[in-house]
Amino acid sequence: MASYQLKNANFRLIYDDGLTEDGKVKRHTKSYPSIDASASADQMYQAAVTISSLSEKALLQAEKQEVEEII
Repeated sequence: MASYQLKNANFRLIYDDGLTEDGKVKRHTKSYPSIDASASADQMYQAAVTISSLSEKALLQAEKQEVEEII
């Protein structure tokens, strides 16, 4: 029977990068590869708040992405 095996996990912060000429929000993404996949949502949130405090841009969204291999 097939199963999933975690390959890696990444953390992405998406920032507000102003507006385009037609009024749409531009986004700037910063990725942090190879994070601890077992980190809780609270830990990830605290990391996002801490890291984003170093930026002048407003944080729009934080994402945890996991890549799994089917074996």
